[in-house]
Amino acid sequence: MKKMLDSIKKSLKAIAPDQAEAIFEANFNQKELKGYSAGKILTFGELKKLKDGTVIHLKYNDEDGSLREKGFHKLNKQSKDEWCAGNEYPFPISKLKNNQLLENCDNCGWTFTIREATLKKKK
Repeated sequence: MKKMLDSIKKSLKAIAPDQAEAIFEANFNQKELKGYSAGKILTFGELKKLKDGTVIHLKYNDEDGSLREKGFHKLNKQSKDEWCAGNEYPFPISKLKNNQLLENCDNCGWTFTIREATLKKKK
């Protein structure tokens, strides 16, 4: 991983320093969203009603069933064929039905589950 990051940093030197830093931060140093709890599993129809940038809970497993991600991300609805969580974890939307529960949905062998994210109540 360090070798890959060093290579990326070297490549980013070809553009303006402030742009390079923004690109690096957006892709590798995303701040963990805290203060939320995972709620019910959403249907695609419920997900469609959420605004771009809404916080969701995403669980992603690879083709071997290993957990790749389990956390809170902002929803990115910028594409017509797939949306992303945190600009990092894409999930296809073109074949989803409104009443389909977003639980263990296949994405080329990887599976994703999307839940609502609710703010934790302060004690």
